[in-house]
Amino acid sequence: MPWPRMAGGIACAMLALVAVGGCVPRQQTIRTAEFFQRVRGWAGMQSGAGVYLQTALIDVPAPNRYLDHELWSAPAVANPVSPEQTALLELNGLRVRVISGVAPPRFLELVTSEHSVLNPMLRSAPPDTPKVIPVNGPLQQAQCRVRTDLKADDTELVLTDAECGLRITAQPTENGKITLTCEPQVQHGANQAWIRPNADGTGFMRKEQKAQSGYPTLSWEVTAGPHDYLIIGPTEDPTGTLGELFFHARSGEQVRQRVLVVRTGKRAEAAPTHPTRPSRTNAAAAAQSPGFRAARGATP
Repeated sequence: MPWPRMAGGIACAMLALVAVGGCVPRQQTIRTAEFFQRVRGWAGMQSGAGVYLQTALIDVPAPNRYLDHELWSAPAVANPVSPEQTALLELNGLRVRVISGVAPPRFLELVTSEHSVLNPMLRSAPPDTPKVIPVNGPLQQAQCRVRTDLKADDTELVLTDAECGLRITAQPTENGKITLTCEPQVQHGANQAWIRPNADGTGFMRKEQKAQSGYPTLSWEVTAGPHDYLIIGPTEDPTGTLGELFFHARSGEQVRQRVLVVRTGKRAEAAPTHPTRPSRTNAAAAAQSPGFRAARGATP
């Protein structure tokens, strides 16, 4: 089925995304810890220990000099991808970086502002279980070119009702960090009916979903700690590429550009004794299944 939609971002949700950062004041860290406990009951997290993903989209009007240039070369920002894979991703209009240590102040300002944050989410991420993080869509009509190999020619894509996301699989490492495997994916077209065996194999069930296109040759791996930020976004000029399809949202003449921010770590075992009741906005989010939530998109 299409990835369900989720309400827009709120500033308080992003306090979890900047928890325990090197330049975060103690009072803010305390508020962040309290919020982390509260969201457990409504944002897809289950009780007990495990790996988590914290995700959000920075969403601002385009062009934006900071997101186009300065963020990607700021201090503490490093490229974790091989030179060959970096070249292939950039041919497809995509950039990947990791922020370690003290995050740039302007980045922290954007990722905690109610005016620039979209779809903050906290998800459980069982090892080797993929999670799709929606970043754009649905797009009624979309067209772009894709280069799946440095030696290959471009392939032209023409899609309808496209929904774009990053498929992320988490795997804990021996040093306490988490290895994230990331792959661009697109759902598109009308829902199609499939007959599949049910969970216990005693019968069959009908399932409807869109066609799904993955790009395994464009995938990459990043090993990150709980203080690191993985950022994924478009190149400076992603026109006609997957980068534009994924990270430029259009509504009429207005264009907004996006950067996906991901943090990961291992969650403590203890749960709050008296969890705070979520607001009506958060309760509405809880009513949705804890799987995929589509980013607020627009028709190009």
